[in-house]
Amino acid sequence: MESEGGQYAGKVYIFLGRENWPSTLTTDDADVTKIGNTTDENRLGYRPTVADINGDGISDLIFTVVTTDFNNCKIYIYYGNSNFDLTTPNEVINAPIGTNIFGTSIYPVNINGDDYSDVIIFNSTNGTKKGYLYLGGDPFNTDYDATFSPEVSGDGFGYYQSDLFSKGDIDQDGVEDFCIGTNNSDIDYTNSGSLYCWYGQETWTGDYNAADADIILRGTAVNEDFGRVSQIEDINNDGYPEIIVGAYQSDRSTGQRHGELFIFKNNQGVIETTPYYTLGYNSYNKTFSNQLLVVDWDNDGYQNIFVTEGFNPGIIDGIRVYEISSGDSNITTEGIIYTNDTTPTLTGTVTNSDRTVSYEKVETLLGTGTGSQWDTIHSGYAPSIIKDGDTYKMWYASQADKYRIGYATSPDGITWTKYAGNNCTDTTGDGCIFTVGAANTFDDAHVYSVSVVKDTDAGVYKMWYGGHDGSYLRIGYATSADGITWTRYDNPGVAACGFSEALDAGCVFGLNTSGTWDDYHVAYPQVIRENATSYKMYYTGNDGTNWRAGYATSTDGITWTRAVGINYCSGTTGDGCIINIGASGESDDYGILSGPVINDGGVYKMWYSGHDGDKWQTFYATSNNGISFTKYSQNRGFNLSDVVWSSKRKLYCFLRYFNKRDYLVKENDYLL
Repeated sequence: MESEGGQYAGKVYIFLGRENWPSTLTTDDADVTKIGNTTDENRLGYRPTVADINGDGISDLIFTVVTTDFNNCKIYIYYGNSNFDLTTPNEVINAPIGTNIFGTSIYPVNINGDDYSDVIIFNSTNGTKKGYLYLGGDPFNTDYDATFSPEVSGDGFGYYQSDLFSKGDIDQDGVEDFCIGTNNSDIDYTNSGSLYCWYGQETWTGDYNAADADIILRGTAVNEDFGRVSQIEDINNDGYPEIIVGAYQSDRSTGQRHGELFIFKNNQGVIETTPYYTLGYNSYNKTFSNQLLVVDWDNDGYQNIFVTEGFNPGIIDGIRVYEISSGDSNITTEGIIYTNDTTPTLTGTVTNSDRTVSYEKVETLLGTGTGSQWDTIHSGYAPSIIKDGDTYKMWYASQADKYRIGYATSPDGITWTKYAGNNCTDTTGDGCIFTVGAANTFDDAHVYSVSVVKDTDAGVYKMWYGGHDGSYLRIGYATSADGITWTRYDNPGVAACGFSEALDAGCVFGLNTSGTWDDYHVAYPQVIRENATSYKMYYTGNDGTNWRAGYATSTDGITWTRAVGINYCSGTTGDGCIINIGASGESDDYGILSGPVINDGGVYKMWYSGHDGDKWQTFYATSNNGISFTKYSQNRGFNLSDVVWSSKRKLYCFLRYFNKRDYLVKENDYLL
């Protein structure tokens, strides 16, 4: 193969992300390129992948480079940044001694649950075939930390096909698990195949033989090639992902090669080793399940399974799309769309008659007080809700003269009871547990927009809230042993947020410097505690004109740092802005209030409020790294007319993750 740098030199083309993509791209449109050579950078760009190795929230580029021959391969890592180029790799991993074609597979996975992506890199020589684990970090260590070896030497363990690897949180412990296929394994039958899965854990060292994997699934027939493809996805929406495995050579022993797909059910963290459901297509030489994709294509909340058939010359290629029937925990396929054009394309519409969703306004769940009580004007504003054991707990803001924070509990998320007491000495009426600060403090006018997390390690509740001094909003922090009696954080001798030490109690996140996107207000915090030393805060900032969503991190929930060098909000300056207002004419072109965020198996999902200059509506965005969010294409979730509101009040959407798959949506006094 000839190229610009000589035979087999290779060339890398990088197309940087952009808001508007042209309908046609050519290699001339690449933003960054690099040409290999015939000596020390041969086959440049072989097996590329991306992963956030150094944990800065930006994807890094990783690929294999061949030197003089395949016995001397190396791995290049380029750290992502705003001025990305390929001049010199930031890290070079040299092939371990004794390997051949090191880097034929590079699999990214967060194997130990920290803030860094890890990679497993395979070599492909029979007899020495292994996967080498490199744990991400800053600084990054180019020596491998552990290895994974085949059950039987010489099989196709982790071979060069990227589909032999899958990842997901099988046991729902918050750490990624992963599976490695060996599609020509001979353990039970010749070329029957096997799939080996390991649960993620904090520490990895030494060699891990596939025979000792946490989960082992096997093919059941000669030449089945079980494990050629796999995915870990929640098929039946019970919160626990199934393992889907392809065996594209099924029935090869009879000369047919029909192919089959197997679904292994996850029973609350335990994978059943007998297939719960089997898909097959009994037509000659279809090699059904040669490739596999599981995705919610029709956006009905249930996965669809895309399965290819045929890959050899002379065999008609096609894609079969299976709609998963919804409504119960059973796994059944409801419909199929099939294409077999010379240029395959997906056409038609998949519908699901079992799933009908309606949203109705219900009765007031948390009413206002009476007389001169603390919550006579507004009640239930901007709540934070968690499920603690069997009890739903809600912290919310209410107002008579000033906004203060109240507390209520519920057995089902619908019937709420205010706390039978009042910790706010300047008010009357049940429920009030956190009042405004003393005169001239950062929160002496109002306290509202709360985010509460229960730190089970420390046995305390942690609350971040918006504090208003009559002019500006800042973010405060308090702790409680029972969720009722709260103590503002204070660091003696240290002044915070521009206040004197005597007046700063509680304030942990102040205004940005003048001229930045959040120099006027910071409020509406939404905090995720990833682990004991990793907190992520999504908040709302204002520059005196527009509200936008921002991001900051902390190791203790007290000292916060805006995302350094990150600003995705064109037309603004200053670190941390991650979701900008919409373009003119869009439904969120006037302002954005950050909403609740969950980490759903590595995908961060945010429901936020957007304003178009007339009314607030609820929107949705997703991110694979918790920083760079993509707004949902339909550009709205609920709006005022959807639920027939009596007046155009602000609609704030507040959700929490209950029992893995239940979302509670709260707006002022109504549960949606």
